[in-house]
Formats: sequence, C-alpha cells, structure tokens
Amino acid sequence: MAVRRRTRRLRFRSSAEIRATRCHRTPPFPPRCDPSAAQGVIGLPVDAGVIEKARAAAGADMARAVRADQVGVQDFRAGRLNLYLDAQRRVARVGCG
Repeated sequence: MAVRRRTRRLRFRSSAEIRATRCHRTPPFPPRCDPSAAQGVIGLPVDAGVIEKARAAAGADMARAVRADQVGVQDFRAGRLNLYLDAQRRVARVGCG
C-alpha cells in the first residue's frame, strides 16, 4: 500500500515582480516641515507653549527640544521640528529632521 505524502509547493517571486510591487507603494502625503516659519521662537526660553507654537508655525507633525549637552539619536524624520537650545535653555536655532 503506497503512502501518499502531501507536499507544499513554494512559489518564489522573481526580482522583477518584487520591483513592480515596490513601485506602487508611495506615501499619500510626504511629511512637511518649514523651519523658516518657526524662526520667531529663537531667543525665547523653551516651554511646552513655545514648542507647540513653533511646531504649528512650521507645519511639522511633531517637535522636540534638544539641549546643548544632550546626546541625541541620529534618526531622521522629515516631519519633525528640532529646537536646539543653548546653555541658558533658550532656543538658539531651529531645524527639521
């Protein structure tokens, strides 16, 4: 009596198929951030209100304050506003990323 084994066939996709599926995956709206619009907060002492005011002015998705002595991570987010602080915790410059 012969035993019938079930085998599962694996289908490997070609590199052309993989590239074709990647081409159609674009984000609907790229994140935006305009640091020149947030220049008005330079020189102000940082608090939650200043951070939110700068974020809204720049049109950013999120914002963070980076102290001069703080070790920061190097992750890039196009929709994030960075407020760089001086030693007196005042906004020294703004940038996106």
